[in-house]
Amino acid sequence: SMNVPLSTSHKCLKSFFYIVKCAISPYSKNIVISVLQYFIITMSLTTYLMAKKPIQVPKYDGELAEMTMWADGDSFPIAILRSGEIEEISARLYFVDCPETTSENENDATRLRSQARYFGVQTAAEVLEIGKRATERTRELLAKPFVVHTKFSNAMGRSRKKRVYVMITLHDKRDLAAVLVQEGLARAHGVSHQRPDGTEGVEYMNTLKDMELGAAMNRSGIWEKSDIEKLVKMRAEVRREKRELSQFVRGGAFSSVTKENPLNINEASRAELKLLNGIGDGLSHQIILNRPYESIDDLYSVDGIGKATIAKLRAYITVSTSPIEPEKGKSLEFKNSFGEY
Repeated sequence: SMNVPLSTSHKCLKSFFYIVKCAISPYSKNIVISVLQYFIITMSLTTYLMAKKPIQVPKYDGELAEMTMWADGDSFPIAILRSGEIEEISARLYFVDCPETTSENENDATRLRSQARYFGVQTAAEVLEIGKRATERTRELLAKPFVVHTKFSNAMGRSRKKRVYVMITLHDKRDLAAVLVQEGLARAHGVSHQRPDGTEGVEYMNTLKDMELGAAMNRSGIWEKSDIEKLVKMRAEVRREKRELSQFVRGGAFSSVTKENPLNINEASRAELKLLNGIGDGLSHQIILNRPYESIDDLYSVDGIGKATIAKLRAYITVSTSPIEPEKGKSLEFKNSFGEY
């Protein structure tokens, strides 16, 4: 205060510093050190506990099941040993996309065009040839028992059975996706997931991209047919289309729905239908109630869907039905026992 004499202020300050001096004793010094040590230990323990732990992806012993018409290099039927019983599933590899093996319909043709532009290949015949080689190579690599890592996430697809995303460790401990990329039989492309060893999906995808570059430099597989000059122009066109995709599909370039992989409105779940921009809870429910559809134009019968919506989404939906496959018996004969690891 301005009214307090200067000498009185000095006395107050001296008293304050005396109290502080008394407090800082050898004992209080030890207390401060102990508090600091406790703080450091607590922070270290908190950091450790909060560190992201590897996602536990269940693993199963597996073998390749009887191949079907829809099978190719990255999608195929496998049999796994689950809860002591043999179960057959349709598998779709994470991280990679193998060239198509058929061009029988518009969807296949669209995928072929996308793959040809990615690899800088001129003709569909060249892509189909490598697709068939990838299929044979996958069969060869899966000839011996392997380990399947999967959380049974829906991968959609053309087979009647639900297709699920998987990672596969071969009998020699190599990753199937990596082998296909290194040999020029697949591109690093598609859905990623944290690896069983804890490697982040994005990081592993970048690793596969590096492997892909190595395959291109070695002219392995499909890269032997690649025209580098045309590849630059082709990929620029692909990027333009991906930017446009964000207008029609939620998630844009990261969506599971693309022109190459349109959504089957006769089989899609409500969650999958809601990936389409303009389709919410109400419309997704109405679409399911009005099934089945013989053509995309049948969507006009759904209240709330008009010409503008159908025109916008036409390229990203389909009404194709899955090919009917004969039912397989429950008992499967394996070439090898599950214990041969």
